[in-house]
Amino acid sequence: MSESQLSNDSLRESDQEQGLQEAIRRLPEFADLVEDVLLNTLQNLMTEAFLGEVLLTARPRTIALPPSSARKSPKCGSRKPSVGTAGIEKTTDPIFPSRPACRSSREVI
Repeated sequence: MSESQLSNDSLRESDQEQGLQEAIRRLPEFADLVEDVLLNTLQNLMTEAFLGEVLLTARPRTIALPPSSARKSPKCGSRKPSVGTAGIEKTTDPIFPSRPACRSSREVI
């Protein structure tokens, strides 16, 4: 097979896959599933707000992440003690007060 035939085949497969995805999105079962997921998400948020696990009136936080090459340090919130996380200070998360939060010196509030 030549390169042009391979590219035509991959384009045809891509178009078929896109058409299949669009057909699935038009199905009433898909719409019902999306509705159920959104309803469940809202119910979970309201339950957590009622139980005091989340503050819906808290100001949203904007977090400026370092470049991807600098993100190799351990993730915040891991169960294991982190080593070498200079510039990260553990505080209480204002949105989830029962969960400790990690604040980086790069975080913008």
